[in-house]
Amino acid sequence: MPVAQERTGWRDEEISRRHRKWGVGCTATDIDFLLIEYEHNCPKAIIEYKHEFAPPQYASNAQYQTLINLGNMAKILIIACRYSDDFSHYKVVALNEYAKKFIPERADFDEIGWVSLLYKIRGHEVTPEFLKSMEVEI
Repeated sequence: MPVAQERTGWRDEEISRRHRKWGVGCTATDIDFLLIEYEHNCPKAIIEYKHEFAPPQYASNAQYQTLINLGNMAKILIIACRYSDDFSHYKVVALNEYAKKFIPERADFDEIGWVSLLYKIRGHEVTPEFLKSMEVEI
């Protein structure tokens, strides 16, 4: 089954700017690129993706603490992932205890390793045939 493609190619930043005007009594965070990994309509992980050249972020930031709390309440993995411009490298940090069961410490993955981990969190193994269809070198 084909994967749905990005439909618009842009994200609206105006609501984020507008929300900031509503003051500190109405806090929120503008997340760069958040993906919910799921299977059979069941969430497995929330991953905050950032480009390798994005400004540094820290797990102590309110944004990440909020994501960690959300993941803990939902009992799912919370992961921060920095990806290289050519998608060949992924620097990954588990942000909650659920994620640390899969990623005990900071880790660097190539694309095969990262995709394999995404399958593993769903309880599956990625097949060499699938990787070949992705045009990823094995």
